[in-house]
Amino acid sequence: MRIEREDGIALVTVMLVLAIFLVLALAMLVHGQTEHVVAVNEEDHLKTFAFAEAGVTWVSRRIHDLPPPLTVLSPDELTDLLDGPDGSTTADDNLVGLRDLSLTASSQFTAANEATASAIVLRDFDGQGTKNWELIRVSDGEGRRAHLYVRVDDNWDDDPNDPVNNDPLKNEDKTVMTTVVAEYPVFVETNGAEAPNRFPERGRAIRTLVAAYGRIETPVAAVLANGDIDIDVGGGINVCGECGSVHTNQAIDVGGSPAICGDASATGTYTGSTTGVGGDASGNRPPIPVPVVNPYDDLYVPEPGAFGLFGCPAVSSTNPDTAKYFALVADGGAGQVFKAYWDATNSRWKWGLVDDLNDGANARLDNCGRASLAGADDGDPASFYGFTVTNPAVTLDGCSTCGSAGADASLCTLRNNDFTVNGYYNVSGTLVTGSGAPVLPGSFAPDGQPDFDPDDRIGDAVWEFAGNAVWSPLYGAVIFVYGNVEISGSPASPGSLLFCSASGCVANMPNGMWQVSLISAGDVSISGNPDLGPANANRDYYYQMIAGRDVTISGSPNRLDTACGGACPTTGPTALRSMAGVIAAHEQIRISGDPNLFGYLVAEDALDCSDTVDGQGRGASVFDGNPQIYYDCDNPPSPLIDNGLDLTSWQELY
Repeated sequence: MRIEREDGIALVTVMLVLAIFLVLALAMLVHGQTEHVVAVNEEDHLKTFAFAEAGVTWVSRRIHDLPPPLTVLSPDELTDLLDGPDGSTTADDNLVGLRDLSLTASSQFTAANEATASAIVLRDFDGQGTKNWELIRVSDGEGRRAHLYVRVDDNWDDDPNDPVNNDPLKNEDKTVMTTVVAEYPVFVETNGAEAPNRFPERGRAIRTLVAAYGRIETPVAAVLANGDIDIDVGGGINVCGECGSVHTNQAIDVGGSPAICGDASATGTYTGSTTGVGGDASGNRPPIPVPVVNPYDDLYVPEPGAFGLFGCPAVSSTNPDTAKYFALVADGGAGQVFKAYWDATNSRWKWGLVDDLNDGANARLDNCGRASLAGADDGDPASFYGFTVTNPAVTLDGCSTCGSAGADASLCTLRNNDFTVNGYYNVSGTLVTGSGAPVLPGSFAPDGQPDFDPDDRIGDAVWEFAGNAVWSPLYGAVIFVYGNVEISGSPASPGSLLFCSASGCVANMPNGMWQVSLISAGDVSISGNPDLGPANANRDYYYQMIAGRDVTISGSPNRLDTACGGACPTTGPTALRSMAGVIAAHEQIRISGDPNLFGYLVAEDALDCSDTVDGQGRGASVFDGNPQIYYDCDNPPSPLIDNGLDLTSWQELY
């Protein structure tokens, strides 16, 4: 019998098995490499998304850090934002200036400039045409870079039905859109120059985010307080207009015969009748933020454009002295009067002594507030155009210091400004230094801190205006009072419309009211019957009374127009723009007279450093007269509450 050899078959079998294992090994290798590429690309996409989110955050911070006037949101100011960092129509339109816009191509980035410079480049990411983008380059910390392309656009609000004729740089609805496109990874050489991609299978991930910025609507009330509000049974408060509401973040007690068109609400308890309240009348409502009311805040420092009324030259480098911005300072004697001069080089005010009421000489200022021998003589060495120190004692207020229990926490972190402590300007414009310089606002905080030191608050000195005639240098004026201020006369009230200048007095005051803004380190008290309006609401200075302590109104000012007329009108008088103002107190507000007030009232209710305004030790804001308060939500705007642009929404496009 013959036995056949099977050696060849075994060899073939082994080779087949080896081939199968080789194929399997190659398949596993390819699969592993594919999985690695997928994982790397997935990680790249995640990192790219994180870079895009960071870009949105940087844009948000940049928008929040924009200088005034963007602290108060308006369509015109957003139009300036759309015009680019230089504020005019150039190649940087729609760019936000995250970094220095000095480059024109991504190839110009190096290791030396990538952390400080941006490039203006053209790209078409969505197939809708080439646009300018601000390109910045950032490092991932592992030797690779990301490119972020950023631009800001309007949302077709100028002419939404006709995009062809829409002006993309004109804002109408206080909303803008930002697009951030992130690319990663970008490979670079050791010198920072961009290198070609050495890993073609890796590619470059792209993520695009679109964010909307606008004003998050905060509830606005005509009367807003952090502390208790008492509407006494003897009062008949009337609050009307589109924002004719009353709100407190504590408790409210509603008595008397109120007529409140909107809500009467409290974060705490609601006590009293709901009759006469047109909206919600309840407690346990969400709080509404109440700001710190600091009379030294730059918020109340007028811009040069707030002045220049009635033919007076605008404040400028050539006319630094046409601002009617004064400070009344008690010094233990008859007092001193300082005037602000505009320093155009440093964009801030500097103060000069224009009238020392202790030396027997009279101030002579012309109709535009300039010191001049030909100007109007104030006529009384002991007063400044009607303001007289009735209590010249100068002592620190009895408020707790910042280091003690119960300290005035809302102001304790604020310190003097480094410029105003060291000097001020005299009439001739020469810098004067020394410890005698008063601490005054208006230098625009070069150290980044508002001008307020809790130890420098003067509480006893009272500057009183007891007359009826208003001299021209004080018409359209902003007056900072280093102490308390009281208006006990009736300037501009019916029958007393007197407006005086060097040429004499006339029967009618311009606009039928005394346009003056009173900013006081202490109390603001109105016991007369004046007709008042802010210094110049038409030029965006609409602060009427700002008190570092309390606001009390026991007279009946502003009888020229009826605020509410016993109803709930949606529109106010035609002169509302010029008479509507902000009345704000660091502590409380009390109204026991019958005023007509246009605008809104804010009581911060900080630590009570003076006598309680209700006279009963309750420390509440009290309304026991018959005030009429009209607020239409817009006149004036609410810069104390509105913090400008907010990120309202965002989404990923692709």
